Amino acid sequence: MIKISMAAMADAAAQYRLLPCGGALGRGCGPLLVARADRDPAQPIKTLALPGTRTTAALLARLAGIQGEPILLRYDEIMPAVAQGRVDAGVLIHEGRFTYAEKGLQLLLDFGAFWEETYKLPLPLGVIAVKRSLGASTAALVADAIRASLNHAWEHPADSRTFVAAHAQELSPEVTAAHIAMFVNPFSLDIGAEGRKAIAALAQAAFEAAGKGPAPSDLFWDV
Repeated sequence: MIKISMAAMADAAAQYRLLPCGGALGRGCGPLLVARADRDPAQPIKTLALPGTRTTAALLARLAGIQGEPILLRYDEIMPAVAQGRVDAGVLIHEGRFTYAEKGLQLLLDFGAFWEETYKLPLPLGVIAVKRSLGASTAALVADAIRASLNHAWEHPADSRTFVAAHAQELSPEVTAAHIAMFVNPFSLDIGAEGRKAIAALAQAAFEAAGKGPAPSDLFWDV
């Protein structure tokens, strides 16, 4: 069982199927393309920092036609690299979307807005995958545990506050709360028909980008 980028299912689908819960999917939550505030937005991007080749961020950059030599960096290293001028631009994920302006960066493109305008669907980001060999009964147990955890967290937010703070020490409580509210939403409990349609669309784009043909029809566990 693993949480992976939706784009990575192009490599993982042969051995894994997705749970319809626990992932990050929504509107207004996509990766951001940023550059230094003093850079001319019309200037060509020669070097582009990405958080990995099989990330939704990298796939969206490709779908949007963003050019530039890919420079792979850990996600939290991208903003400093852009700010210091070591790369021309970078694609931010996670908390970076809330703090880039404070680091002297400007927004060039909101990939969430690009996806929503192009596909008229919410954007899938991270997903929970369970190995096919574990079977449906194990997948159902995992799904039940995730849903119970989500419901408890929403009903008792104070229970996770200390844990969250310990793993996000560089962020203010306000940024942490905004981050959680954006990525943990009703789609996390059940993606529903619209979420399945969104994941199928991004999966097809990922398979085509990887040169692997059509995405499989059995992406999901029915749990």
